[in-house]
Amino acid sequence: MKHGTLLSALLLCLLAASATHAQGERTDEEVVRVNTDLVVLNLTATDAKGDYVNGLRKEDFRVLEDGREQQITEFSYEETPFAVAILIDSSGSMEGREALARSAAIRFLDGLRGNDVAAVYKFDSEIEQVQDFSPSRDLAPVIYGLR
Repeated sequence: MKHGTLLSALLLCLLAASATHAQGERTDEEVVRVNTDLVVLNLTATDAKGDYVNGLRKEDFRVLEDGREQQITEFSYEETPFAVAILIDSSGSMEGREALARSAAIRFLDGLRGNDVAAVYKFDSEIEQVQDFSPSRDLAPVIYGLR
């Protein structure tokens, strides 16, 4: 094979490789990229007494950003179960305030809905699980004995 023919064959191979590479790039260019300003807001609505408010519609809300009202483009209502871990401080800093902490935990548990679950932990220098996630609204008896 002459040098000119070898050079032409090499050049054809390079052009074919370049075209294949360009086709690969073309595939990348076909990727659709979408920028959106959609912001998801999850909320819980309660009335002045702290009771949940159901059945709200898009028209019942105004969303403000930096004092300017934003358009609500999509709206859906979905009641989802709630999982919470209650932490009871059992350290010396709570001395004399254990009853207040228990009372607050009980009030919180009483406000949970039927499908909601709660776990209870106590902590001082270490964390100890007192109750695993459960739909129970009763504080574990061990919480009443905390000192």
